[in-house]
Amino acid sequence: MRVKQFGKRLIGTATVCLAILVLIFTEYRLNWTWNWTGFDKTLWDWMQLLIIPAALSLSATWFNRSEHKHDQKIALDNQRATILKDYLAKMSELLLEKDLRTSKDGDEVRKLARAWTLTTLRELDGDRKRSLLQFLNESDLIRNKGGETIIDMHGADLSKANLHHVYLRNVDLSGADLCNANLFSAKLDQTNFCGACLCRANLRLAELTRTDLSETHVDEANFSDTEMTAANLKDAHAYRANFSNALMDCQVILDGANLSEANLTGAYLLDTDLTGATLDGANLCRASVDSDKIELDELTLFGVNLNGIDINDVTRVNTIGTTPHLNKAKSNNIIRNSQKFMKQLSKLPHELFVKKVRH
Repeated sequence: MRVKQFGKRLIGTATVCLAILVLIFTEYRLNWTWNWTGFDKTLWDWMQLLIIPAALSLSATWFNRSEHKHDQKIALDNQRATILKDYLAKMSELLLEKDLRTSKDGDEVRKLARAWTLTTLRELDGDRKRSLLQFLNESDLIRNKGGETIIDMHGADLSKANLHHVYLRNVDLSGADLCNANLFSAKLDQTNFCGACLCRANLRLAELTRTDLSETHVDEANFSDTEMTAANLKDAHAYRANFSNALMDCQVILDGANLSEANLTGAYLLDTDLTGATLDGANLCRASVDSDKIELDELTLFGVNLNGIDINDVTRVNTIGTTPHLNKAKSNNIIRNSQKFMKQLSKLPHELFVKKVRH
């Protein structure tokens, strides 16, 4: 409704300005005068008398609108601060008087705590979502203990949460909504994101140690320069995700992951399980992949950019639409690895072809 009203006002103002310009132009061409007013003045003379008051009026209107927006912003910020303060007071009461920490699954106190948490998160901004999450973490309410957490965060609204440099250990955020969340340089040790949504989230320079990202939606998320140690991305949906220069070490699992059009430029994948992964249109330029760790016939490689890919310095495998690049390899590497690699090549579909590396 406000947009429509603003559009009508804009059209009305433009119409008035156009009419005035037409009058000025007509007066100039026909040399009209305005003697009927009792003053020997032209329209332009009258317009000059009106310009300063009109400019002052417009400036005052703009200033008032700016002040109104500023006041609204302050009021909203104060409202959010009050909501968080009330939440912390209620949760403190549940912890100290209702024995929330020692409650059992299905107890009313747990249901109440979860309801307050999910309702409050929807009303907060990114910084206050961080404060609430830190409170839950330090209160041991979202830590995984024996496969169980006190507050189930499934469906929790942590979108746009400002979690840069946060440290989360053994925290269960499975099924939570972290779309557009800022996890820059975060330390996520054994954190459970299973089934969560991290679309367009920023995890650049994050440390993911035994982090569970299985079945997550991380489309267009930024994992550039991350360190993944034994992380699990099994069946993750990572369309157009950015893994450039990521270090995937200690058997990172990408089994069944959808990495279509993902950016894996310069990624270290020598100890990564890519079995059954989909890499349609992905960019593996300068990526390091160990041929002993993957079953090439189980990969979907249509349109993949394999420019400069390092597969144990032995060979390059290409499908229709890929961009191969053969760099030089040492003869001893070819002799040592060719037998193992040829066993894998025997399983490849007919569309694939192999180019041997020669000096």
